[in-house]
Amino acid sequence: MSQVPSNQAGGKPIKVALVTNIPAPYRVAVFRLLARMPGIQLRVFFFAGAEPDRHWQETAQPYDHVFLRERMVSVAGRFIHFNPDLWGALQDFRPDVVVTTGFNPSHLMAYAYARWRGCAHVPMTDGTPQSESGLTGVHRFVRRWVYGRSQAFIGASQASLRLLASYGAAPGAMFQSHLCADNARFAAEPDHPKVHDLLFCGRFVPVKCPLFAMDVAQACAVRLQRRVSLGILGAGEMEGEMRAKAATLSQVDVHWLGFAQPDDLPGHFKRAKVYLFPTTF
Repeated sequence: MSQVPSNQAGGKPIKVALVTNIPAPYRVAVFRLLARMPGIQLRVFFFAGAEPDRHWQETAQPYDHVFLRERMVSVAGRFIHFNPDLWGALQDFRPDVVVTTGFNPSHLMAYAYARWRGCAHVPMTDGTPQSESGLTGVHRFVRRWVYGRSQAFIGASQASLRLLASYGAAPGAMFQSHLCADNARFAAEPDHPKVHDLLFCGRFVPVKCPLFAMDVAQACAVRLQRRVSLGILGAGEMEGEMRAKAATLSQVDVHWLGFAQPDDLPGHFKRAKVYLFPTTF
């Protein structure tokens, strides 16, 4: 596996095409910082402005970007993107490096473009050995094929790096890029009275375990021998089931806070003592 060149001949910036599904708030700040780096010309290619299970309002994208024509289908709760216009968009940009963030058909198209043009390919993942333990043989074959022909690798966590290493990625070719919050924005939020003992924040879907979060709150109340307040922040398909369960909790005061846009999160977080963010991942 060859290394990605650190600079272009003649002092020209390295043209980086970052190919991803939607503008997630926890990545926009990273893209903005990447675009400001000297020696890099970044263009971000988005498959869609949003996905049906996301309620984020579209935020400004303060960097060079392209929204492709949206084509997606839902399969087992996952959204599969296929954007034929991506090939032409990459042709127009002519990148030196292509970064992909998954294995949608459009991601694989970007990988194929990188192979055809002879430019470097860098896959990024937030997967872990545990979250990918149920992959089919076909999924694993595609990953081995793509990873085995890539020049560098990006993982969101130490577990992601272990996953990449399991496919043969060399330690010197792996780099970490956290799925992170805009810490400065959270730090600037003034203190608020702590009105919630616990705060659950996430999509109301099975993978985020909202019913388990309620069980934890009830068990805490029993252990503390007092009522416990639980703030619930988010939206999703399980809301009816969650409200029915909340009505059965004898020692928990549940506060339904609705869905909050990213700019409103710091205030909600400052009003809670403990964050409760379970996941089956």
